[in-house]
Amino acid sequence: MNTEATPLRVIIVDDHPIVRDGLRSLLSSIDDIELVGEAGTGEDAITLVDATKPDVVIMDIEMPGMGGIEATRVLTVARKAGFGNHKARSFSGPPG
Repeated sequence: MNTEATPLRVIIVDDHPIVRDGLRSLLSSIDDIELVGEAGTGEDAITLVDATKPDVVIMDIEMPGMGGIEATRVLTVARKAGFGNHKARSFSGPPG
């Protein structure tokens, strides 16, 4: 481990608390990783990414409401567009 390097800032997104607990335990044992937040939904993940600006998001794919794939899509589109604050929106079909 490089003690002089800036820690990798990570958030965990999973709707199962036991999974978040396990990942938190694992990540907390690694010196070069700083856990900066956790979320249980895709919508909360978007807000958390805006607030914490992590380097890495560990995202569950299937969650109630907005799943991980759609939340990642929203974050990716917003980042490419240069938006710092973005709102959750659906990519499941044309507006209607």
